[in-house]
Amino acid sequence: MTTEGKSNPLALVGLLTLTLIWSYSWIAMKQVTLYIGAFDFTALRCICGALLLFLVLLLRGRGMRPTPFGYTLAIALLQTCGMIGLAQWALMSGGAGKVAILTYTMPFWVVIMAALFLGERMRGLQYAAIGVAAVGLCLVMQPWQLDLSSLKSALLAILSGISWGASAIVAKRMYRRHPGLDLLALTSWQMLYAAAIMSAVALVVPQQPVE
Repeated sequence: MTTEGKSNPLALVGLLTLTLIWSYSWIAMKQVTLYIGAFDFTALRCICGALLLFLVLLLRGRGMRPTPFGYTLAIALLQTCGMIGLAQWALMSGGAGKVAILTYTMPFWVVIMAALFLGERMRGLQYAAIGVAAVGLCLVMQPWQLDLSSLKSALLAILSGISWGASAIVAKRMYRRHPGLDLLALTSWQMLYAAAIMSAVALVVPQQPVE
């Protein structure tokens, strides 16, 4: 017997739990700005994430073979360094709720970039949806009420969403060329490259002392 098309209560509980954890993570990310700079914190996140992922990779016997370097590096730069780093930077001066909403404009940018770079056609209702999304984005930003600090935070959060969206386009192209690529291995190597890059950035860019 299959469960296809049926609701799985455990899956729904898992989805709800994931949503709550993911939502609260933005509160934690905002609170931590009192104690550490954006790039130091992003570097630490990437280092810890890479160590944990490679441990899981090792325990599951997936092998440690690197994934395609160019694609993996591009995804690391766009998704991990760009999305996480820019969002954390935005949180230094912006509210957690607003930064989260602006970062999660990612699907809006994916639709546009997929049409430009992947040749995916948009239809009438999609154009209308993008128009509504653009109006909503403007209302969330409220540019008529932004001071310099708020404007900087909003723009960084939007750039975070754009970077995240661009990584999805790169990943789509990568999977067209390497359809059998292991997702866990990709994520592990992506996080390792991002850890190295963000560590270098954290060393070069002046930040507040770590408490």
